[in-house]
Amino acid sequence: MHRFAVADGGGFGLEKHSTWNDIETAYGALPGYLCFATIRNPFHKLVSHFFSPHRGEATYSSENFEKFVHSVRPLEDYVCNGDGVLKTDMLLRFESLAEDFDAVCHRIGIGHVPIPHLNQRQHREISCLYGDRLRLFVEERHAFEINIGGYSFDQTVDEAGY
Repeated sequence: MHRFAVADGGGFGLEKHSTWNDIETAYGALPGYLCFATIRNPFHKLVSHFFSPHRGEATYSSENFEKFVHSVRPLEDYVCNGDGVLKTDMLLRFESLAEDFDAVCHRIGIGHVPIPHLNQRQHREISCLYGDRLRLFVEERHAFEINIGGYSFDQTVDEAGY
């Protein structure tokens, strides 16, 4: 395991961010394992991911950003089975990640493990990056995480917790 995800696929051809169906196909059912994932406001997550250092230097243009947004799969592909049933035991909110991870540690019987805040950067106003059409696309494609997380487009950076 690496950064809470499969690093080498264990010889099953999995990627670091594999879907639930891919994991079940490779490993079968996961009884006895505590399965958890993180959830974040998708409007903020998409902007953060677009400008993430792991992607290299990102040059913003509305066309580049829209193409990128259309390429990102929704959270439900990673945490639900093919029937749309949530399979994770816990969803840790990005906005309260340290506290939620403490709950994971408690549940598996280990002490507090600090989580470093990596890749911090200056906050940017996101509303100017989304036109009406792209905003509606995100609201539809990421409806699961918007609904389950209680997120909205108008949520401020402070409310998002970062």
